[in-house]
Amino acid sequence: MATPTNIAEPDLPIVVVPPEPLACSTCPALPLREAPNVPRIQNGLGAVTERVNSEGCKSYTVTCQATAGAPPVGIGGIQNGMIVVAAGPTPGPITVELVCNAEAMIQRTDVMGTVRTFNSVYCVQADVPPG
Repeated sequence: MATPTNIAEPDLPIVVVPPEPLACSTCPALPLREAPNVPRIQNGLGAVTERVNSEGCKSYTVTCQATAGAPPVGIGGIQNGMIVVAAGPTPGPITVELVCNAEAMIQRTDVMGTVRTFNSVYCVQADVPPG
């Protein structure tokens, strides 16, 4: 009996398993909140823009400006109930970038050089005296 020269293999399904998302791509939105009630500061105007950077991680651009005039403005946040100054105070508009890290936490180095975790941010300005 002759042996067949071409034996067909059964079709096997190809299963594509998507890769797990990078932890740095899973951070939640970064809300812009009201500034804490602190003497001599007011809420400034601000916005948070979220994007994915070239490493595939979320990043957050926070831009703040004064509501009127040119008082110093700053960007802050709260970490474990403590006020954290992310940037400022400085005259004019201010912009900072925060990033989602490998532990899925939103971080930035504060004005003292310490890496801080942020759950929200706020914009502040110095009091504008009535004119």
